Amino acid sequence: MAEWGLVADVGSTTTKALAFRQQEGTWRLQSWVQEPTTVEAPDEDVMIGLQRAIARLSGMCRVRFLVDGAADLAKGQGSGSRDFPLSINRDSVGFFLATSSAGGGLGILACGATLANSARLARRVAMGAGGNVLDVIAPDDGRQRFETFAAVRALRPDMILVAGGVDGGNTSFVLELIDLLNAARPAPKFGRNFRIPLIFAGNKDAAPLVADSASEAFLVHIVPNVQPTLTEENLTPARQAIHELFMTHVMAHAPGYDRLTQWVDAPVLPTPAAVSRILELAAGRLGGSVVAIDIGGATTDVYSSGPGGVVRTVTANAGMSYSAPLVLAEAGSDAISQWLPGGLTTGDLENWVALKGTFPSLVPHYPEDLVLDHALARAAIRLAVRDHVARLEEDNALWHRLARRGRGATGSYLRWDGGLSGATLVVGSGGVLSHAPQRVQAAAILVDALLPTGVTELAVDSVFMMPHLGALSQIADNDALELFFSECLVPLGTVLAPAGEPGPEGRAAFVVKGSSLPGGIVEIRAGELLTVPVPLHVHEVRIEPAKTLDMGAGPGKALTVKVKGGEVGLILDARGRPLRWPRQEAKPRCVERWLAGMGVHYGESEG
Repeated sequence: MAEWGLVADVGSTTTKALAFRQQEGTWRLQSWVQEPTTVEAPDEDVMIGLQRAIARLSGMCRVRFLVDGAADLAKGQGSGSRDFPLSINRDSVGFFLATSSAGGGLGILACGATLANSARLARRVAMGAGGNVLDVIAPDDGRQRFETFAAVRALRPDMILVAGGVDGGNTSFVLELIDLLNAARPAPKFGRNFRIPLIFAGNKDAAPLVADSASEAFLVHIVPNVQPTLTEENLTPARQAIHELFMTHVMAHAPGYDRLTQWVDAPVLPTPAAVSRILELAAGRLGGSVVAIDIGGATTDVYSSGPGGVVRTVTANAGMSYSAPLVLAEAGSDAISQWLPGGLTTGDLENWVALKGTFPSLVPHYPEDLVLDHALARAAIRLAVRDHVARLEEDNALWHRLARRGRGATGSYLRWDGGLSGATLVVGSGGVLSHAPQRVQAAAILVDALLPTGVTELAVDSVFMMPHLGALSQIADNDALELFFSECLVPLGTVLAPAGEPGPEGRAAFVVKGSSLPGGIVEIRAGELLTVPVPLHVHEVRIEPAKTLDMGAGPGKALTVKVKGGEVGLILDARGRPLRWPRQEAKPRCVERWLAGMGVHYGESEG
């Protein structure tokens, strides 16, 4: 068996390829490269950027990953093309897999018979399948018909998802939607001869009528109802249909994707869908909720696992460059500048944000820039995660009402009450977190932004490997999961933060006992934040909170848990939940004390 494996993520702007090597029966990351994606003019062929990336990997690994595809065809292996002769060298490469969000990703128009129920589910299915939801329409969405018509006609979706009505229910609202779509007939993103796929996942009684009326304008696919009864959800068939159509129909019309599909050993997944796959596997192993936060220049994606699988949201106004002015406007200057230590002002923050909005590629060059950037990151992450949990609560509102009637319910592990609770593991990715000059800076950003309650493990994605591992999970889920924990994650440590009011500053808040701790015991007082270095492996500790504080067992009750160390260690947070800013000292001095307690320093410039 060939000892190498390649996985590529063809993104909107960059193509990242990773090389894995099998050593002693285990796959290990050997190297990775990044090249510009070539989906736009003048190249208009994603394979050009992909081949450049793999060629660079070949040089770095000193292995021939590409061969003459025409010769490969002559051998009967069939992975090359005479028009585009390079091919994967199967003598050295055991598998080649790919994910993609090029061309803006998978754009989906979500439609439902009612905004509160079926349109909500259509949006949830689309995002869970890795789609970017371009719009959500329903007869009761508050828009006039001509407004909805204009909005749909202006879109360029890759596919349309229509949900509506329980099985055996009313069909008129669904047919009204189909009439509107037929009239608007949005143009496809790629190619005039491309018929946009329309997936119908609604009332089975309406399915024949939808197929008959929509088949001239769209490529209609009927799948089981996402909500067959008022108390039942069935989201998997619709998600599977989205993946299949993405591979067989949408990608076939994108520049160069037809050749990419000839190379891969498993279906090309939308990048967000691949991330969801690996997170769901990780949550299964941990037995709790995994949260991943990918903070980019324009948007922040948040994923969380729950009883119903992985849910993804995209917050468009929470980015670090293009959207920096929107973060400032949404969060407010005071909410961001409160995280600045002495010497920096709200005016400095506003100037920095204006520079980032004008020059999106700007990176911090001086310590002051980095401090301002990290304060902005706290606000962006906080906005995105708050919106994510609000979306979870909105999506589950119906099921909570049904639960009170004794009919059972689905729900999310996560809660937001000024901070995040219910998360077992939080993974941060994106340049501001993965490439922070000090790992403890990334930990401080996450702790201050999320204010996690209870026992929460923190990590960062080393090189944003989650999409690649999600793709790998299609053919080797155990290997992908092992790589997720061993190669992808950089463990930062575990946050211990009780809920409740810790009392006057200086009063004993909680005590942590364990053989791995310095002296076997650490006490933290109200208002303090500090780190305790511990080795990377798992440790058992006993947490004894004050009577007013709750670590998860109840107010004042001790709790014995297993915690994981990391590059930062244990993070003990006795600042209270919700966060209490001490009145007896100015906020800049308070922030300086908290940063010092975490061991965060900004003394050296980052060029």
